Amino acid sequence: MKAAQDIKNTVLIEQDEYQQFVHRHAKTNHHQYNFIHPDIWDYFKAEVDGKLRESTSKYPRHYSLHETIGLAAGAVFKTDAVLTFEQTLLQVGNVSKLCLPESTSVMLSEVSEVKRSSAVKTCSPKVVSEDPIAVSLAKKHKVDIVISSSGLNTLLDNHPPDYSKQWQLPITVKRQEDIQDKTSGHKIVFIDKPLPPQKVHAREVHEKFYKHALRRLVCQKTGEEKHDN
Repeated sequence: MKAAQDIKNTVLIEQDEYQQFVHRHAKTNHHQYNFIHPDIWDYFKAEVDGKLRESTSKYPRHYSLHETIGLAAGAVFKTDAVLTFEQTLLQVGNVSKLCLPESTSVMLSEVSEVKRSSAVKTCSPKVVSEDPIAVSLAKKHKVDIVISSSGLNTLLDNHPPDYSKQWQLPITVKRQEDIQDKTSGHKIVFIDKPLPPQKVHAREVHEKFYKHALRRLVCQKTGEEKHDN
């Protein structure tokens, strides 16, 4: 036990020394943290601009301010909503299989190769407000609010004190008319995935690019086989 405690104390000291080294290095070479490879930036801009055009085309072009909602940190009210798991309504699709790449000739750092692979676009999944399955389930179970996973993550990742992250969440309200009473109906609020951010840090750009690169290397859909030409 004494040997294990000595090792633990040594590791803690080394961790503290390493953190101090990283802090000094970051202050001395802060410009390196803001560097973005030109090809990575071109890839990111093309990706964001394409998604922004695709997203905004789904909604009306003109908006009017309806209400402003304040977000207070640490405020607790009796009427606050509580997230409670009820049941899984529907589960479809296959889970992607992770596999080690057969060839390591294409590495994560090869920007041009990743850009070429991302040039072939697949159909983007429907947002929840346009997903007929989500709309049908919401109507069947008389749901009041339907929110996408990325939309929920955006709201939960809103940190004080300055709330520096910029985000835009499209909200659509649909009325399900009552067959017997046409004047009334159940309203369902759909919160879609957030629009692409207009202000980003270098770290976020690199994170998005290398996430795509890593997925390209190790993710393979179930039943899909690789073929060499």
